[in-house]
Amino acid sequence: MFTLLIGFLTLWIMDMVRQKNPVLMLLAAGGGILAGAVFAADYNWKGLVLILILYLFYSYPLEKTIAGCLSLLWEPAACLAFLPINLYNQQKGKSMKYFFYLFYPLHLFLLFLVRYAVFGI
Repeated sequence: MFTLLIGFLTLWIMDMVRQKNPVLMLLAAGGGILAGAVFAADYNWKGLVLILILYLFYSYPLEKTIAGCLSLLWEPAACLAFLPINLYNQQKGKSMKYFFYLFYPLHLFLLFLVRYAVFGI
């Protein structure tokens, strides 16, 4: 969660300084990456780099995928996440809110029954 918090604060600062001086955006990005390293965030500085890549290449899916996969060389299977990211069409999908209200407790109950049947606990 700290990686996301630092990433959010970094993007927020970058948006604030964009109008004043775009060069300050680089300083804010560097500060965010440094904060991730210094505070030993969940994904360290690497998570902040990925957040910045996803932000900066938002409108460029091919470049976003290439840069994102290069930044994820330490965990190559994570590159598969770019498949659904690139398939997103910028439109809200069907509202399945009530389905998940039912699904979540029912699947927990089902997992409890399986555990009880297998382990007797």
